[in-house]
Amino acid sequence: MSTSNADNIEITIERTPNPNTVKLVANRKLLSSGAINFTDQKSATSSPLATRLFAIQGVKGVMFGTDFVSVTKSDESDWKDLHRAVVEAITDHLRKGLPVCDATGAVGCACGGDGDVVQQIRSILEKEIRPALAADGGDITFEGYENGVLRVKLRGACSGCPHAAATLRMGVEAHLRKKIPQIRQVVSV
Repeated sequence: MSTSNADNIEITIERTPNPNTVKLVANRKLLSSGAINFTDQKSATSSPLATRLFAIQGVKGVMFGTDFVSVTKSDESDWKDLHRAVVEAITDHLRKGLPVCDATGAVGCACGGDGDVVQQIRSILEKEIRPALAADGGDITFEGYENGVLRVKLRGACSGCPHAAATLRMGVEAHLRKKIPQIRQVVSV
């Protein structure tokens, strides 16, 4: 459903599997690559837009992808009360040409580890799994690999989603284990 078209800026709201998170797709590039996740107002200091969104009562999480923003609300809030304020904040910010993040904002997959298995994991995460999760307003980052156990962090719509455990086991873990037999388990940290 298209919600805004101010100065040719369009924001489309998409539902995600997480009832507390919506994905707002912009007709603008927000990040050159990767994703940036903010879990609270304090963590959002590198992002003027995230800071603005956290100022809206009821917003408890913000994640930027290349062309979308995932916004997570508190359990007590109602989307019918938040949609307009969130869309207006994003539209106004983009219309003014303000930056989504300053130069210190970290983009992309978390670093750590090396070797052939880790390179394979990172490649599959980046090329196959992250795009699939981004379609639902979520993201996953590599947090580490040791002794057959891959540690990842679910972000955006995936963080706190009632389906996160199933996505992790039946989606991410099954896919990675099929391609990389050395992986015994994938855990969310």
